[in-house]
Amino acid sequence: MRYSRELFDMMEKYAKAVGIDKKLIDGTHGRIWGGSYAQIALCMVRECTIEAMMDAKDVWQQRLDESLTVQERKHVTVIDGYLILALPDCPAGGMRDCIRQVELDTSVCRKQVIWAEEGKGPEEIWRRIFKITVLGLPPSPELSRGANMPVLNERQKSLWDEFGKTGPGGAAAHILAGRLR
Repeated sequence: MRYSRELFDMMEKYAKAVGIDKKLIDGTHGRIWGGSYAQIALCMVRECTIEAMMDAKDVWQQRLDESLTVQERKHVTVIDGYLILALPDCPAGGMRDCIRQVELDTSVCRKQVIWAEEGKGPEEIWRRIFKITVLGLPPSPELSRGANMPVLNERQKSLWDEFGKTGPGGAAAHILAGRLR
């Protein structure tokens, strides 16, 4: 399947950011990562059809359920489960209704369907991954170099300099006293 390596790497990166960092199952078409409070299963659906998606959902939901049960019994606590079904392409027509039904079904775990879209890199191609609430968000970009200081006239520059020296109270006092105009 196209882009599968990139998606696995991206999922691992964002899952790790929120403490879901242990690979519990590592298969060719899917993986399960676990942490102390949640597990995420990612399954690459072989083709963009309802039948292929439902088959993948059934198989990976069962695997996730078994993995969750083991961890819950071991730690005597409830563990959240997330099943991510990755389609190779944007779904068409009636498949969207089926996707909605899959995502609304919360038996065993929460479910999310994502798909590859046009984009320049994995984070654009798989941008629907950012709708998965349990995952960490991408890092904020650095401040732009285009965010330069605005051009100030002499009065504004004088006020800005005074504000920098004395703070807002001092600058206001100078304005009220008539020393800054």
